[in-house]
Amino acid sequence: MSFKGFSWSDQVNGAGGNDETPSTTPSTTTSSSSTFSSPTFSSEPSTLNPFSSSLFGGNTTNISPSSTTPTSLFSQQLQQPRQQQQSSSSSSMFDTTNYNNNNGFSSLFGGNSNNNTYNNNIDQGFDSSNIFGNNNKNNNQNEFDINMLPDDDIDLSKYNHSNDGAIVSEDTYRSALNDRLMEQYDNEANRSVSGLQMDEIDDPDLDWFRHQTLNKTDDDIFYEIIEKQATIASNNNNNNMNNDTNNQDNQFAYLQMVDQFKTYFVNKLSLLKYQLERHYHLPNKKDTERQIDQVQNEKNTWDILCRLYQDRDKDYPEERDQPDDIQMDSNISQVDVVALNIKRDYQMRENIIVLNWLEEMASMIKYTDEPVYWKKTLEAIKTGNKQHLVQFLDPDAQQRLNLKIDAIDEKDDHQFLSTLWSLLRVGNRELAIQFCQLVGQHWRAQTLIGDAKFASELEIGNPYRNLWRQSCLTLSNNASDEYERAIYGVLAANVGNALPVCKNWYDYLWVYVRVLIDIKLNEELKSIPVPPTSYEDIPPLPTASTFRSTTDILHILRTNSPVDIIKQSMEPYNIIQDRLISDDYQTLLQSLLDILKSGKQSPDFLRLSIGLVLFYRFRTINYQPNPDEQSPENVIIHSYIQYLIDTQKHELVALYTSFLGNDVQRTKLYSKFLEGITELEERQRCLGLAERYNLDTELITETVVNNINAKNRGVSSRSMSTTTEADVAKIDAIGWLCFNPQQRIEAILKSNLLIREFVENNKLDAAQQLIDALPKNSVAISKMESTRSESETIDIIKEFTNWSQYLEATRRIGIWFHNYSKKPKQSTLHFRLTGKESYAQKLDLERKKKEVEEEFGQWSQNNMLYGRDAIESVNTIIKQSWLCPESIQDVNPSEYQKQIHSLRVSCIPPLFFSLHQLLVGTEQYKKSSRICNLIADERLKWYNVFNREQIQEMLSLVQKSLITMMERQDNQSNNSYDILQYKQKIKQ
Repeated sequence: MSFKGFSWSDQVNGAGGNDETPSTTPSTTTSSSSTFSSPTFSSEPSTLNPFSSSLFGGNTTNISPSSTTPTSLFSQQLQQPRQQQQSSSSSSMFDTTNYNNNNGFSSLFGGNSNNNTYNNNIDQGFDSSNIFGNNNKNNNQNEFDINMLPDDDIDLSKYNHSNDGAIVSEDTYRSALNDRLMEQYDNEANRSVSGLQMDEIDDPDLDWFRHQTLNKTDDDIFYEIIEKQATIASNNNNNNMNNDTNNQDNQFAYLQMVDQFKTYFVNKLSLLKYQLERHYHLPNKKDTERQIDQVQNEKNTWDILCRLYQDRDKDYPEERDQPDDIQMDSNISQVDVVALNIKRDYQMRENIIVLNWLEEMASMIKYTDEPVYWKKTLEAIKTGNKQHLVQFLDPDAQQRLNLKIDAIDEKDDHQFLSTLWSLLRVGNRELAIQFCQLVGQHWRAQTLIGDAKFASELEIGNPYRNLWRQSCLTLSNNASDEYERAIYGVLAANVGNALPVCKNWYDYLWVYVRVLIDIKLNEELKSIPVPPTSYEDIPPLPTASTFRSTTDILHILRTNSPVDIIKQSMEPYNIIQDRLISDDYQTLLQSLLDILKSGKQSPDFLRLSIGLVLFYRFRTINYQPNPDEQSPENVIIHSYIQYLIDTQKHELVALYTSFLGNDVQRTKLYSKFLEGITELEERQRCLGLAERYNLDTELITETVVNNINAKNRGVSSRSMSTTTEADVAKIDAIGWLCFNPQQRIEAILKSNLLIREFVENNKLDAAQQLIDALPKNSVAISKMESTRSESETIDIIKEFTNWSQYLEATRRIGIWFHNYSKKPKQSTLHFRLTGKESYAQKLDLERKKKEVEEEFGQWSQNNMLYGRDAIESVNTIIKQSWLCPESIQDVNPSEYQKQIHSLRVSCIPPLFFSLHQLLVGTEQYKKSSRICNLIADERLKWYNVFNREQIQEMLSLVQKSLITMMERQDNQSNNSYDILQYKQKIKQ
């Protein structure tokens, strides 16, 4: 081989060489990165080199990059954003085929590939356009074709921007490439936002997202998405009950819901990264970084869920029950076998889905374009200062001679292999091959393309695939660098050599899944006859594996891995992803519950948990929730609702309450939530939302009132002058029954019960406050909207009216007593003249006398007015059957009747005594003497509510009234006699 700067020859500066192993000699005096150009492989490989091109592709491949450079395509790919770059790269495994399922998923064959060109037409009785990449968006003939045979020339001139095919200068090439590398790496997170104002984003989609989510929390976004899906699910259930099949487009709407979750977190992640990169002095930088990690984890979780169930439910639901063994045509090709195996084997498809998911979430790679050609070792060979270094520069010299290269070259080699591993880890083998060519490792690029499969005898593929796998296995076992062992360990399905470089749970899972796919496909390919030209190939490698499914792999990661990997397996998001991949819903639910009970998780994880629960619920038509209140589903939903209540997100509570297991749970929780709502508008809104989501608002509001009354029972003060907070809470609770007109009768009934309690405790102010709190039209609305029987409605309204009359009477009596207590005490007799007063004294006495007369006149007027109102109110009560059921004397009176009789006993006698005082105070002695007649009236039977002492006291008062009345009559008679005597004297 000849390189610009050095060439392959038989010996180097007299160093020993032979025909089997070429040595290296420089052709110039300098060889640096600035003068390095792409090498040219000769067609004379070393016969002792186990990794010569013949082992990787049959005939020797002649690659001539000296005439062209891969600048164009490689640099273009590096300039792409991370997601675009992943979507345009090749898979780390199955590069011959694009598995297109027409659902937005990445290619199952190509992992992240949308640009691979594959023009073979395969007709084996199924639609090849759905299996391969014939309908890809960007089938460009100038794209790199990973399936090209090694003995076909790879024309790298297509990667040159220059139309005339000229090679760009080395300095220009490296400067431009470095600029592109740094620009791509530095700006990947924030999508090139350098130079923007503080609040400007040049990405229209990201800017639109920011404005759409302004002042909205994650809970609000979830609410909007879930509400829409709940409506669709309800419609689907109704259509299913009506055997309506016209709405099948919404059958998989739950997948759209998951995709919306994923899209939201993708955009939020981009926005957070922008904030972190753009604002250099964030006061809460650590919080932002923590939030980025959380959003990344949640995005990854929704991503794998969407991918898996798109395949499980929508694309290939019927394939999950097909038998494993399917007879295949003896002439079927390798590509057909792989495609057919993926189509019929849902586990294989899911394995590839998991593989693609792991590759796309891998970290961004920082590339280096420094050439890797053992420069220091070459200089040592030239100067004869070998110092136990290799004497030859062929790729397998270290292993063959058991010698080392220069330490600096080892470091460069290690850095190169680390980058190459990272490229394979993100699933971009096409870019890995180009990267090898860029840094001068063309032989290694050949080792990465030995996995090509035959489509037919006349089509491309690697006839020595088994030999290639054996060579990779040998190199993975013998290589000195850990990344080199890992790279070829993965290609050869050797897990043990790949795991040491894995850094986390995802890396471990990727290695295992990739190897699992490779093992299964190799088993399928064993039954296919090899092409006629592959007679030199060796038998397939035996595959001995302790894992046959992703479930086995995940079990290994949890139980038989390094301590840090086992610990990562127990992290919440990894647990969820584990259960989703395993398709074990019940275990997932229990795991979520265990994590939440630990009390260590954030609201973000709680929100994710309820999203998962609802996803599985929407997935099942006519899903029947578990009625057990302690079931994981209900506990998770209840926990999230409690979080919403605690954070004052009241408008979100009703929707999630509707997802609880049964009406009892819904009523219990929502009524408890409403107990803390005091504002009228907020109450109306919460009840409106409850009705919107089909909650039983009537039962809920009744439960609210009952709960509040029960909670405050026994804590009321017995002081008539004091209304406690507990009393106010009870009064306020009645308002819940006033929103629905049909419940107004219930509001009156509850008011009656509460008034009884207040009156029993002499809390008349609280009772009056309750009546004032009810809408004025409550009685009229109750008569029209009552759902109770007519007799019940009449009794309830009558009692409420009686209580209103009683409280009005007590109020008026109180007003009269208050005025009566202010009766002027000075008499006009105090201001009589003695004849000794001066003129000024006379004027002053006349003025005071006039004031007293006016004050007494005003008092007397008020006394008569207030007394008349009070007497009228009392008469309204005692002249009707106030709270007086006729069945009160039944042999076995009910509790209600007992309570009513007790209230009449405590209320009516004081009214009669107050009436007597009113009549006496207004000097209506004759009427006051007739009160006993009212008590003894057989029609109303008020005597039943008086005891013996009260009757005697009332008789005593009536007696006094009669005496007073007689005395007044006598005085009036005497006055009349005196006046008559005086008039007679005047006449005489």
